[in-house]
Amino acid sequence: MWDNKLEGPLTRQVENLTMLNILDLGVNNLTGAFPDEIANRISGPFPNGLCKLSNLGLLNLSQNQMQENIPSFLGNVTSLREVYLDSNNFTDGIPSSLWNLKDILKLNLSSNIFNGTLPLEVGNLKAAIILDLSWNQISSNIPKTIGSLQKLAQLSLAHNRIEGSIPEIFGELINLEALDLSYNNMSSVIPKSLEALKQLDSFNVSFNRLYGEIPNGGPFADIPYQSFVSNEGLCGNPKMHVQDCYGKSKKRIVIFIVIVSSVIALVGLALVIVFVLMRRHDKTIKADDEWLPDVAQQRFSYYDLQRATQDFNGNNLLGSRSLVLFPKEH
Repeated sequence: MWDNKLEGPLTRQVENLTMLNILDLGVNNLTGAFPDEIANRISGPFPNGLCKLSNLGLLNLSQNQMQENIPSFLGNVTSLREVYLDSNNFTDGIPSSLWNLKDILKLNLSSNIFNGTLPLEVGNLKAAIILDLSWNQISSNIPKTIGSLQKLAQLSLAHNRIEGSIPEIFGELINLEALDLSYNNMSSVIPKSLEALKQLDSFNVSFNRLYGEIPNGGPFADIPYQSFVSNEGLCGNPKMHVQDCYGKSKKRIVIFIVIVSSVIALVGLALVIVFVLMRRHDKTIKADDEWLPDVAQQRFSYYDLQRATQDFNGNNLLGSRSLVLFPKEH
């Protein structure tokens, strides 16, 4: 029933297809949420419930108008190997039960309105070869547990709100052929460990805030410069349309030398000024010390006083107080 322009919601009759292996309703105009009747029958918590679609291996509801949440029961259909729910209007977080599908091979939840974070449990999808969560509103860092998905061939987290760094452990995804982390808010270097990904032929980290040297070994020798655009902090081979790392380092060294030289010059000038001021201060103190003793050492004899006041003549008296006479000197 793929691409048949079907309209309206899914009906409860789907639950009667107990031997169904493939349900492909992609590229239609289905609306509404999953039927409650189906959700109640295959959620698994109820003791008497039976999973009516226990043989379902492929589920394709892509490019429809499905809304609301993905029912949590879907994570209990362990027979699923391929799930395509892309290009719908699913909201809220990705159900944690989906990370229980340890045997799933392909999971495509792109082009929806999923938010929230990626949990560590995403590392449970050990059999996955395709994981596409692009074009959503997923935030936070990339969990390092994704690095344990050794069979992964295609990983896309593009057009989200991913932050943090590219995990170094991604260098262990030896079967990875395509990695798309473009249009996020990641800020880190590109790990040199990715040079070990010999199968990698599609790589895109454009429109992030990455910095440092672009690896040039392994698959990076053939990756086009468009995969790195709009990361102002990146440097490397000029063919990548980025600044040469050597020139950038040299410029930083020159700036560092200029700054250090300026600081040293200012400190030196300050020391000279302090030294000059201290010398002046010392000279002033010394001059005062030299003058004071001369005044203190000057003595007058009785004869000098007698002669200067004309034998203590009262006409030379400056004033008197308490019978103390102050003669006037000629």
